[in-house]
Amino acid sequence: MKFTKSGTDIDSIYKLYLENEEKEQDLDNWTPNVQDQEEGSARDDILPKGLAPAGMRPTPSTTEYTGGRPNVDPKMLQYFIKKYYYRLLRDGQQESTIIYGEPGIGKTQVVEQVAKEIANSEGRTFVTDEKIDTPGNPTTEEILSDPSKYWVLIDKSTGDMSEEEVAGFPSPFDEGDYTKVKPMEWTKFMVTEGLHGIIFLDEIGHAKEEVQRVLFRMINNRKLGKYPLSTGMSIHAATNLPDSISAGSGSSEILAPLINRFNTVQLIPDPLRWGQWARANGVHPLVVMYANYDPERTFYMDPEKMSPQERAQFSDSKPFPTPRTIAKFGQSLTDDMYLLDLVINHQGTDLSLEDAQRVAENPLIKAVMTPSGSVDNNKLWTLINHEAAQKCGQDWAQGFDSYVMNYLAIKWDEYLKNPQKITE
Repeated sequence: MKFTKSGTDIDSIYKLYLENEEKEQDLDNWTPNVQDQEEGSARDDILPKGLAPAGMRPTPSTTEYTGGRPNVDPKMLQYFIKKYYYRLLRDGQQESTIIYGEPGIGKTQVVEQVAKEIANSEGRTFVTDEKIDTPGNPTTEEILSDPSKYWVLIDKSTGDMSEEEVAGFPSPFDEGDYTKVKPMEWTKFMVTEGLHGIIFLDEIGHAKEEVQRVLFRMINNRKLGKYPLSTGMSIHAATNLPDSISAGSGSSEILAPLINRFNTVQLIPDPLRWGQWARANGVHPLVVMYANYDPERTFYMDPEKMSPQERAQFSDSKPFPTPRTIAKFGQSLTDDMYLLDLVINHQGTDLSLEDAQRVAENPLIKAVMTPSGSVDNNKLWTLINHEAAQKCGQDWAQGFDSYVMNYLAIKWDEYLKNPQKITE
């Protein structure tokens, strides 16, 4: 889906409303139809010229819903996060999004990716709060002394937070007649004017009720205690589906006043876009291909489409496939295949110090290499599929094993030389 800016933006549309507001109207006799007729059909002015009204669109909206929440893929979610961020910069209007979705589908990764894109477009240095003051990253002093150079993603898991970790701790030992509340150190980036970023409240469905109330005040007032949030600091959140929808998620319903301050969406993983990300992040191509083979079974299992038996695995501690677990397995497989290639096909060559150390440290090499220098394939694939089952579950691992066996049995060289053979 492409999002392009038309010649008429939201400001000019809003201006039309303001112009109509300024006109004196007979409120006692006003109806929408009368106004349309008297003003020469206001409906002609309510949309930019050339934009078809809803009744003239070739097809109706294709928005799909999960539990009443509109579904978004990662690309659409990034669009809305950007839109609300720039609206905040332009007019100070806070719009926060809460992202619902199953564990491991990449909610945090989507937010981090769009954060990096915004930081790059603004020419600022991107950093996550957990990497501040670590080697090769900006220090707290550098950021606070020149906040206009930096863009910070503040990623906090609210599920294990106390009220004081958000609102601050009373400090009874200060001089004076009144007790002061001191905010936690991590919150100082949120209130540093000139610093841009996203406050990402992860696992908000796990947060205690008193923590949710503090977060409500922060989002509603754009203040942390008495300190206003930075003008360029937007707020978003994520949560697993409630237990009522997905057994074993650990999430509960969020307080109504808090949820009402959010735009709510349901993140649905996109296997093709995930595949692009996966190949760029070291996931083995066999894993990427299998994940896209039958996505509803091999990539993402929608809880609302599962049988009762399938849903049960979410509550009885069985592993199951998610984009996160599949990526972890695929990255591990890439590492194993790379080291095996070094050992098998580069014997007698000098390895780099790093590669030599990796070969020496990886127990797979000793486990599958025979005294003659060949690979014990049965042992190799037993270990590989055991790891797949640990991360993605028995069914996924067995399916991957069959897929790989069939894939490797195909004589690809012959088909590439003579594509006509595929139809034989």
